[in-house]
Amino acid sequence: MKADPIVHAVILNYNGFEDTNNCINSLKKIDYPNIKIIIVDNASTDGSYEKLKQEFSEIPVVVTEFNMGYTGGMNAGAKFALKNETDYILLSNNDMLYEKDFLTVLVQKMEYDHRIGIVSPKVLYMHDKNMIYCAGADFKPFRCGAVNMFKGMSAHEYGNEQREISSAEGSCLLIRKDVFDKAGFYNDKYFIYFEDIDFSDRVRKYFKIFYEPRSIVYHKTGAGLTWQDFSPFYYYYFSRNRLIYFSKFNFFVKTYVVIYSILNSIAKSIVLGKAFLVKKGKRKRITNAFKSMWEGTYTGLKIILGLTRIEENKPFLGNKPY
Repeated sequence: MKADPIVHAVILNYNGFEDTNNCINSLKKIDYPNIKIIIVDNASTDGSYEKLKQEFSEIPVVVTEFNMGYTGGMNAGAKFALKNETDYILLSNNDMLYEKDFLTVLVQKMEYDHRIGIVSPKVLYMHDKNMIYCAGADFKPFRCGAVNMFKGMSAHEYGNEQREISSAEGSCLLIRKDVFDKAGFYNDKYFIYFEDIDFSDRVRKYFKIFYEPRSIVYHKTGAGLTWQDFSPFYYYYFSRNRLIYFSKFNFFVKTYVVIYSILNSIAKSIVLGKAFLVKKGKRKRITNAFKSMWEGTYTGLKIILGLTRIEENKPFLGNKPY
């Protein structure tokens, strides 16, 4: 067992100085001695890159030519880390805070069993640190995706057993460097959402994926907390990417996913419609969320039905904030 293996932590920033600043300051206070932080700036337009360079002059910043989304940004950070000496790579959202020993626990789990390729921590909500955001994710075919286990439940009562899982939720995960050699990187066609499920599928061909409840982190969850609060950006990509992901499955699975996706969008439309009537001050955002969801569903349906190629689809909202 190597003493204090090298961990590169990749933090992705896009027009989010305050969150990234808080995230890095939290990461600098953890008790793991051999961590090297990398900031990836996804071509920010609000001056956050310049602020981060000034605030953290000792930390390398990888700058992308344009907004490459979560997939492209994290891939850029992972590739930078692999070009330097490293044993593990931590991929983390920028709206995270960490318990002091979270990384020590994750590394110990990795070092204990070299068959493990990814370890996921116990992710709690930042606004309510007693509530679970994700206690390990598992792929659920009838839910047409991976489900964050014990979401919304008590952090004290649930999710306290470590276990092997089928999907590593993408907000925070520790990855063995060998994973990238064998399983590759995130698939850029997703941009954001469902890329972690696709990645987990490939990783499981070579390694195990584990959930470690002793490792605790806190997530702000920028997409929103309920259906009526989810951002237009989330609605487009999540609706589209579910259908992209299942486009590789057989006819019967595709048929189920198409029906599920349409019914799911209808159910969300009802919730958004009710919110539109009640929340007059948020009607523009709700209208945009409704349009984005159905545009994403329509685009995904064309892809899963073979009416258009994935490569032909340009990122929704282009280089605007996500």
